[in-house]
Amino acid sequence: MPLIFTGIRTGASGAIGAKYLAKKNSENLLIIGAGNQSPFQIAATLKAVPTIKKVQVASKDYSDAKAFIDTIAEKLEEEFNIDTQGLVFYAVIDLEQAVKESDVIITVTPSRQPIIKKGLDSKRHTYFMYRCRYGRQARN
Repeated sequence: MPLIFTGIRTGASGAIGAKYLAKKNSENLLIIGAGNQSPFQIAATLKAVPTIKKVQVASKDYSDAKAFIDTIAEKLEEEFNIDTQGLVFYAVIDLEQAVKESDVIITVTPSRQPIIKKGLDSKRHTYFMYRCRYGRQARN
């Protein structure tokens, strides 16, 4: 049970940031990481930013992202009571392109190496929320 509360709390913190810091009418959400925390991040962000229409998921291994995408719509409906009609879900092949297309980017990975490269066009008003190893969070 504690993991569920942690998932909800962490998902909510990212979603609240997205709601107030991302550009108005954000439509494209990118989640980097396809683990246990990712459904909570997606669910909370969809609730907080109802204008989201496209959800992309990236993982170090494309097959992990694909497997995640294959089940996420059903999971969102059954476990979070979120209507997924009108939403599209994609597994990311080209991370650089996905970053350029995204309004909200949330990383959910224990990576200690930079995942998103320098040089992103800041005029897009993209909101980032990083979930770091050991539970620390930093926002840009």
